[in-house]
Amino acid sequence: MPKIKIDLHLHLHRQRSHPERQTSFANNLSGFGSYSFRTVPNISLMAAPLAEYGVKTAAKTNIAVCYDSQAPDNISFKDEFVASLTAAGGKLVPTICDFSLPSFNPESAIADAVSKNAQGLMVAPHIDRIDRAISLARINRGKLPLYGSTTLYTFQTLKDGQKDVDGIVLPVPWHPETNPGSRFPENARQRWGGIVNWRTATSFDATQAVIAGLRQSNTREGLQQALRNRSFSTAGSSEDVKFLPTGDRAGKPILVQVKQGGSTGYNFVPLR
Repeated sequence: MPKIKIDLHLHLHRQRSHPERQTSFANNLSGFGSYSFRTVPNISLMAAPLAEYGVKTAAKTNIAVCYDSQAPDNISFKDEFVASLTAAGGKLVPTICDFSLPSFNPESAIADAVSKNAQGLMVAPHIDRIDRAISLARINRGKLPLYGSTTLYTFQTLKDGQKDVDGIVLPVPWHPETNPGSRFPENARQRWGGIVNWRTATSFDATQAVIAGLRQSNTREGLQQALRNRSFSTAGSSEDVKFLPTGDRAGKPILVQVKQGGSTGYNFVPLR
């Protein structure tokens, strides 16, 4: 009998350790099966606004990319970003920059991008190699505007990156300021003893979706049918949870930018 999988995962008690390892935006999970659901938007919907911002708002048309070839979700993000960059009228600056390589050298990567007239740099590291993305930002020293994948929305990015990541822009599926009327951010802060991020919020949404589905049927097949129903909708951490036919969440991302403030000296702030 098929099992229902809702990503992001429901093991909320594990959020305190490494919640990032419970998540994935990889394209190959979209439409993976009729029993798979995700409470995050499709990766193309996450990458497109970032590419469009770089080209149309920041006026940076030539952008280099540094990604992790061993991380399926960030490979997907890179591919979708490049496709959206081209569609928006931008150009990919061809560089060799792979966070997964033992030979990764941030000095050479930045020098290569600058020598090829890059006007910006998009970084998409695996969660275990965020330190390499930070080292790249440190070497960059503001030479190139930075854009990032959703993976970089972590406390580590702020704590270790500090002024080196100041100004970086990235998309997220949720932010505490998404819906000022929502009680979830404060309730979560009291429950977990600190500010939570999109991973906790979307895990909460996954739980709410299962609860709502089980109210309609307490069997696997019944739950699957409830979630697949186009009219299915339930209140989430900031907005209603609805699923597309692919099993991905229907919704739009928020662009955030690192700015001074917060407990680490820097914070993720919605881009206005």
